[in-house]
Amino acid sequence: MASDQGEYGEARLLLNESLMIRRQLGDRAGLALSLNTLADVVLDEGEFGDARPLLNESLEINRDLGDQTAIAYLLEDYAGLAAAEARHQKALQLGGFAAALRESIGAPLPPSEQVRVDRMLAPARSALPESAVMTEWEIGQALKLEQAVELALSTE
Repeated sequence: MASDQGEYGEARLLLNESLMIRRQLGDRAGLALSLNTLADVVLDEGEFGDARPLLNESLEINRDLGDQTAIAYLLEDYAGLAAAEARHQKALQLGGFAAALRESIGAPLPPSEQVRVDRMLAPARSALPESAVMTEWEIGQALKLEQAVELALSTE
């Protein structure tokens, strides 16, 4: 709630406390969720360099747990990070994959989350011609899970 109200400092404080508690409890699913939520706050703040380690750790845990819905959320965040870093093709491919994954597992984004993803991907969509946007999105939709994960983890 603090993040939704733009109180990012408070959100970071609470999420760091959550991370500490979840690590102590050995709650891997909860830890992965808290890491992803903290990454969301960091991305919303524009602190892009701080987001990658959080996303990477959460992705590693969620891959181990096999949580495809969580992986879709993470890949959307990686797409937003790529768009912010002007890696527009990568952003659109990851966005396309996440959308296809959501469709295949029957886990559509809630409308408020879709607005956030659309906002994060807007720089990539506006930087390329519409035909290129569609092509990159389709390339992403055709990726296998491990290919999408490898793309997300790449720093190029």
